[in-house]
Amino acid sequence: MRNLHRLWSFSLCLFCLLTSLCLLLFSPSLQPQQQTAITPEQQYKPPLLISGQEERRLKKKLTDTKRIRVIVRLKQTSTDNNAKLKTSLDAQQQTFARSLKSANSRYLAKSKVLPLVVMEVDASGFKELLAHPQLVSVEEDRLLSPLLSSSIPLIGADSLHASGITGNNQTLAILDTGVDADHDFLSGKIVAEACFSSTYAPHSATSVCPFADIYTPGSAAPCSLGSCDHGTHVAGIAAGNSSGNGAAGDGVAKDADLIAVQVFSHFADADMCGSASTTPCILAYTSDIIAGLEYVYSQRNNFTIAAANLSLGGGSYNRMFTCDAVNSATKSIIDLLRAAGIATVISAGNDGNNTALNSPGCISSAVSTGSSTDSNNLSGFSNAASWLPLIAPGSGIISSVPGGYQNKSGTSMAAPHVAGAFALLAQAQPTSSMEQRLAALTLTGVDITLPGSGFIKPGIKLTDAVNALQASNLPPVDLILDDDYHGAPLSGTFSGENATLAYGGSQRYSTDSASSYRFTPQIPVSGVYRLSAWWQAKSGANQASLHINHALGQSTITLDQSSAGGNWHTLGNYSFTAGNDHNIDFTASLSQVVVDAMRLELINPPPLAISSQLLPDAIAGEDYRQNLTASGGLPPYSWSALEPLPAGLSLNQQGLLSGLPEISGSFSFQIQVSDQLSSTSKTFALVVSQANQSREIIIDNNDSNTTSSGTWQVSGGQNPWDTNSLYSNSNSSFSWLADIDTDGAYQVYAWWTYYSTRSTNVPYTISHDGGSTSVEVNQRNQALASQWVLLGTFEFSADNSYSITVDGSNGQASADAVKLVTSAAPQTLTIPPFTLPTGQVGSDYNAAFSASGGLAPYSWSSTSALPSGLTLQSSGILTGLPLESGSWPLTIQVMDQQGDSSQADFILEITPSPVLEITTNQLADALTGQEYTALLSGSGGVAPYSWSHSGDLPPDLLLSDSGQISGVPLFAGIWNFEVTITDNIGQQSQVSLSLAVNEARAGTEIVIDNGDSNTSFTGNWLNSSGAPPWGSSSLYNSSGASYRWSPDITQANRYLVYAWWTYYSTRSATVPYSISHDNGLTVITTAQNNSALAGQWYLLGEFDFSPGGDNYIQVSSENGQACADAVKLVPVNNTELAITSLVFPDGSPGQDYQASLTAGGGEPPYLWSITGVLPNGLTFDDSGFISGIPQLGGTFNFTLTVSDQLASQASAALSITIAEPAPLSIDNQSLADASVNESYQVQLTASGGYPPYSWGITGTLPDGLTLNSSGQISGIPSQAGSWGFDIFVSDQQTGTDQIPSGITVLELAPAEIIVDNLDSNTGRTGSWTTSSGPQPWQGNSLYNNNAGVFSWHPQIASTGTYQVYAWWTYHSNRSDKVPYTVSYQGGSTTLEVNQHNNLLGGQWNLLGEFPFNAGSQYTIEVSSSNGQASADAVRLVKVNN
Repeated sequence: MRNLHRLWSFSLCLFCLLTSLCLLLFSPSLQPQQQTAITPEQQYKPPLLISGQEERRLKKKLTDTKRIRVIVRLKQTSTDNNAKLKTSLDAQQQTFARSLKSANSRYLAKSKVLPLVVMEVDASGFKELLAHPQLVSVEEDRLLSPLLSSSIPLIGADSLHASGITGNNQTLAILDTGVDADHDFLSGKIVAEACFSSTYAPHSATSVCPFADIYTPGSAAPCSLGSCDHGTHVAGIAAGNSSGNGAAGDGVAKDADLIAVQVFSHFADADMCGSASTTPCILAYTSDIIAGLEYVYSQRNNFTIAAANLSLGGGSYNRMFTCDAVNSATKSIIDLLRAAGIATVISAGNDGNNTALNSPGCISSAVSTGSSTDSNNLSGFSNAASWLPLIAPGSGIISSVPGGYQNKSGTSMAAPHVAGAFALLAQAQPTSSMEQRLAALTLTGVDITLPGSGFIKPGIKLTDAVNALQASNLPPVDLILDDDYHGAPLSGTFSGENATLAYGGSQRYSTDSASSYRFTPQIPVSGVYRLSAWWQAKSGANQASLHINHALGQSTITLDQSSAGGNWHTLGNYSFTAGNDHNIDFTASLSQVVVDAMRLELINPPPLAISSQLLPDAIAGEDYRQNLTASGGLPPYSWSALEPLPAGLSLNQQGLLSGLPEISGSFSFQIQVSDQLSSTSKTFALVVSQANQSREIIIDNNDSNTTSSGTWQVSGGQNPWDTNSLYSNSNSSFSWLADIDTDGAYQVYAWWTYYSTRSTNVPYTISHDGGSTSVEVNQRNQALASQWVLLGTFEFSADNSYSITVDGSNGQASADAVKLVTSAAPQTLTIPPFTLPTGQVGSDYNAAFSASGGLAPYSWSSTSALPSGLTLQSSGILTGLPLESGSWPLTIQVMDQQGDSSQADFILEITPSPVLEITTNQLADALTGQEYTALLSGSGGVAPYSWSHSGDLPPDLLLSDSGQISGVPLFAGIWNFEVTITDNIGQQSQVSLSLAVNEARAGTEIVIDNGDSNTSFTGNWLNSSGAPPWGSSSLYNSSGASYRWSPDITQANRYLVYAWWTYYSTRSATVPYSISHDNGLTVITTAQNNSALAGQWYLLGEFDFSPGGDNYIQVSSENGQACADAVKLVPVNNTELAITSLVFPDGSPGQDYQASLTAGGGEPPYLWSITGVLPNGLTFDDSGFISGIPQLGGTFNFTLTVSDQLASQASAALSITIAEPAPLSIDNQSLADASVNESYQVQLTASGGYPPYSWGITGTLPDGLTLNSSGQISGIPSQAGSWGFDIFVSDQQTGTDQIPSGITVLELAPAEIIVDNLDSNTGRTGSWTTSSGPQPWQGNSLYNNNAGVFSWHPQIASTGTYQVYAWWTYHSNRSDKVPYTVSYQGGSTTLEVNQHNNLLGGQWNLLGEFPFNAGSQYTIEVSSSNGQASADAVRLVKVNN
């Protein structure tokens, strides 16, 4: 079956205002009940069958409507192809349906991916479902309704289009009211279509699928109602393309393809549509939507699907956890799509509610989208809530509708903006995951403050999001941990509350000073994270404590949670390491504490780098000071020298290089800077000149030999050269005048201070002997400020003055000081010998060459080849990432400023990289239906690594390129596969791994006796003499005290809760037991004065419990004397061993048959045995798998026995029916004709009976033909004629059939037909004259100069395709555009030939291939309408000859 069904108020009611703003309205009568009081569940698991509140709602609805539609989820297991057990989903669904006993339970549909079945049930059928052992959950099949010119630039999509990011090679799925594939805006975009539209008479619902084949092209065409233009409008926003059609603008992903899926049905019932005025309407069953999403999931290997868009919804939820629980079936398929890398983008709804979202957009794993205006404000109609992830334009959006374009508004219009955004991000970074693309959007959007609630949510900005994906060395990560799904109390007692401003709509709190609650985030990528917390303000929580265990240690923060709630509050930046347990604990040690949600954003600081470029020269014996600077990383920084500094200099931890250098020369040394996370190093060169050889001139802005024009003011910039620095914003100038007393070349330096408003290209002009030179510097670069920066080396003459001028012509400039340094005649340029450090393949390499003498600065080069990956910088630093090992002889050359050079020889040793290996040798087990993540690790080789695998992973788990295995496995079993790691230079290593997926099972029985550690009490409880106690004693109290048992729940489940007490004559007849469970608090009154009830387990009821919840059972003496002894919790599905596969599907002889045996209860795994007779051809193994090809029809009886691990056994007498086949019958009623000397082959076929078949004939076949035993007649007949004979067939039993038949052998039709101009089957109009042209076909050719037509009429004897040729003669007067017209079966074609070309005359020229039927009349014509034409002959050659 093709569709699932679940009703939500999905009525496509688009209420169009006069301004053409169409807002989605939802049928109030179909909305789920709002939650009034809740106890926060601890960790989300799909609820066991159904919550108590939802069960009561559906029972009440059954009272009113008598029948309801529900979606049930079955338990299911499967294994890989190498294992024995293999459950057929289809067979399991049918078996379940057959197992139902209620007469009014009706099987409607089933899903293809998830173990879901849609049923119609009455009250008795509903009760049967709730008790069925094969079910996981039951929920209502609800109904839902469907909920560019300025918006595209608003989100930055136009900028991405201009850069080539257009959604190319990406696909978007649109699940809506159908898409007009013929619209110009969507031309050629639809690559697949499907229709899931239900007919259901009780609701007056009819399918709008136009064809029986729901997957054929056109199956998702828009329906006929006016509101059916909705899907075409949504598709245009997501992927419309204006190229060549005059549209005002493009869609978001203008080059993306589309999968169109129709999910709506036509409703003619006013009760379903909401009113008579809105009838008829279109609504969508939840089951059809699930079927549509399953179809999208099935296409994941055929198309690169970035997102599925659902612009629809119904029903309002102000709590995320409740939404997930009620919509578990929809959440399951959304989770599957998410694990496959496909985002499910859903509109938030149009009720104007600022603390609630519509379903299914409220589901935690969906990408719900609210609507904004062009001014980046929330649209007045848009829903929003604390857990809404994104906002996009949705007001006044112009897009395609059938027949043109319209303006529409609604969150339906906002969602496709986000769906298109996912396509653009997927194209921009194809290796990114769906979570990384979502994080790129949530971390970069423009902040929009929501009215009413004050929530701050991101409006999408695509250029920033793409930059976050592309330009970063780490992927975007945005982790949110909500207390409903993550963490657990460590101690004390927490109370839950519904809170509209809390994240997800609820939070928990504690006033107990001993209370502590722990979050343990699973860190996917090591790095620095911005840590934030969310809470709704609570009086008294003004000193809550938060303890953070991070990579660098532990930190404690005190939070004031008594105010400023309802948004993310940044707590600081912390380093976390992937794979490590980092705990975040909330405690109430100083005041009340609120626990709600945590957020970790990978802020990905730029890599740590040393930003200082060059060191200014030093002079021996003179004071030297230079501040080193760094950028990126996580400050503060710490500096150190990895190699010896020149004598007399030192480097402190703050990065100050200072001292009195003692000797002159050229020095190189490596400096390291470290932040809180990492370290990096850089090699510097420093020239120390001899004191008696140098001359230094420094001029400050306060000295007398300066001049200026314009206004210069004292700057607030830090670290000036002397007392201050100056700045100017106008076109002003400042000059320093240098008086030179010694001829020579001088290095000219400038000193300025940093300020954020400085220009990035401040000009300095230096006058010198050669004229003047202008040099621009970046004074906004903080790394260059407050140090001597070299402007260049220039020649100056003694007894002259020269100016160095800075000006503000390019913006704000700083004027502080300049320095001129010269040296006497240099010594001989030499490279001192030293040993190069050894390098390693794949590891960063740095080495610095040094020189002395000559005139610095120097320029370095190599005259020999360097190892691959290394470069020699002109500054003399050999750096890079070596990619090959070996011993490398190098000849290094240095040149100074005078052109003098020197060279020296070195040997560079590069050792191989460490052996590449995979260090992961074992994977943790997974559980069915639960999120699984495992990160593979490797070592050695050359990072970064990429990962791949061969063999099958468990279905629905994926291995990313970064080595993460993740997803939600649905089937239990063991899968074996091989993973491969590849490093950056192509080296590989493999290892074989196994991954076990275990069935998620309920917990075991829990018994708590009085006095156990997990008990507590108020008042004074005394030992009782009542008998018999559960353990060694029981307790009693008569004065209003209470006794509490707190079970440690490890698995979410439904439990039977029992109490044990002892009898005494003074016990009360109304002793209350309070049970706190997932769905609230229940009080049960017991008669402890009844001796018949004492000394045994007394059932208090059946309740849902989850791990970490505030669960307890409490007895009170408020109504008189009460006994407190023991309590017991028993999982309801921990039943006795029983066979649950009680009905098998029927089979057919000769057809493959498979059936899996299932059991429940006991202690799995199970072993199976059989007594009796299986159908002939079927086999059975002890894992419970029946398979084979049955040979005979009939009903076969046998007995199955199952054994569990506790040696318990259960048996059942069962049967399998193999349908008797239809009578054996030959299918071929006539045989095709044959032709003489042509190959002939025909296959005889039969049906019914028991295959395989044997064949024969009575009579004679044509000469040259034979019949083999498999029924094939073949050969080459040698003569024409007709032969009659009988064909007979027999099966493997006693069936036979015989029919008369025959074969006619025809004479072979001629392979070639030639018609000459002299033949009788020709015709002409106009005057055709014999031509003197050379080489006619036979006899002569003809010609005509003006509007003559000559025709040939070939006689076709054999149907087929022929090549048609023409022959003409050349003459200089012939036209170069002579038209030939060929008529053929189905049409005619005219083509022009060049008869003026002498190379084409006198030969056969091909006109083309055309089909002709035997016995039909056809014509080939030539015309002189374009000038002189020759008519000679035509030839037809059959293609298969």
